Amino acid sequence: MASRVLLLSLILFSLFSPSSPLPSETIFDAVKILADSGYVSMSLTLEAISKSTLLTNSTSLTIFAPSDSAFIHSGQPSLSLLQYHFSPLLSPLQTLRSLPNAAKIPTLFAGHSLTVTTFPSDDGISLNNIKITRSPIFNQGFLVIFGIDEFFHLDFEVSVPVKSPEPNLGCGFPTANDTISFSGTSSFGKVSGLLRCSGYSVMAEFLNGFCFFWLSDILMAS
Repeated sequence: MASRVLLLSLILFSLFSPSSPLPSETIFDAVKILADSGYVSMSLTLEAISKSTLLTNSTSLTIFAPSDSAFIHSGQPSLSLLQYHFSPLLSPLQTLRSLPNAAKIPTLFAGHSLTVTTFPSDDGISLNNIKITRSPIFNQGFLVIFGIDEFFHLDFEVSVPVKSPEPNLGCGFPTANDTISFSGTSSFGKVSGLLRCSGYSVMAEFLNGFCFFWLSDILMAS
């Protein structure tokens, strides 16, 4: 298992180069849009932490902003609870829609993830059994913000039934005799499938999105 995790880390490291932190202008724009959209408490909170390492060390973020009524009911959140509403992965609406039920979304609160609780028959997206807004409040560069009506609960758990592996998924880790090439789009698909089969659904969708934008840039440049 440790060797598989190491292999996945090496694959991802070869694909992605370090990025710059979120621009302060983007943060300030988000502060204004949140206030104008009626999320005044979250706007003030984001402004207060704009110089903290919570944001200055982040290259991309998806923020789930509780409503003003949630702040009134629960009071000012602790740092750990606030971190629980920040995900280091950029998750636009199309990515969240594509995630299966029970998929995990990492947060800045170490060891705690959000859980996708959306079912195919649902007309919206829910995390930890709390619906998010149908469209982002803010979507600029590498920062996306969705609204929620209440704070996520840190102790949220969902029981997931154990399913037998489906045949012909093409799952498997490279052997010592295999070579990994990243010269074409098929390689992205193979790595994405490898991640999905290993339970890394969110990272697989992130990789698919990266491949899509990469292809778009190539087509536009040609």
